[in-house]
Amino acid sequence: GVVGYERGGALFTPVLSAAVPMSGWTHLAVVYRGGTPSLYVNGRQVKSGQRTGRTVHPGLGSPDGNVRFVHFEGDDSGTTLVFNDAVFNVDHLPGTFGFVYKLIGSSGGPKVPWLLKTAMISDRKALRAQLERLADTPRLARVIVSHGTRVDDEPGAFLRQVAATL
Repeated sequence: GVVGYERGGALFTPVLSAAVPMSGWTHLAVVYRGGTPSLYVNGRQVKSGQRTGRTVHPGLGSPDGNVRFVHFEGDDSGTTLVFNDAVFNVDHLPGTFGFVYKLIGSSGGPKVPWLLKTAMISDRKALRAQLERLADTPRLARVIVSHGTRVDDEPGAFLRQVAATL
């Protein structure tokens, strides 16, 4: 199943919960309309949640206090896609940390990291096709990744470049 939380200060409020069976690669999306979250699984709306009245910004991580937030103030400029660990956009970094990131294949620009490709993705062809479809999203304005730099310029080309790493 899936549980969606909104974080305000130190509080994590569950606003959306759905007992949805999942197996293999599953595409999840949460869309806010009028402040009410709706959950989509593989492109199909499965549940609407509770409106809290908060202004919501994408946040990536886990609700254990170790959340890495990427702030984006929503607007009407187009669609924003938010990826957690499936997509990286990290340049090579200096120092020991940078060496380790490079060694495990997590740096060097747009990509699905090597560790994820080998240990967690069972169908690379399906993920590549999904990324290529997402690259053609109408009015695609930006891609937010949990590891690396947000992409505002040519987000479709960025996703095609990531897909090519598969």
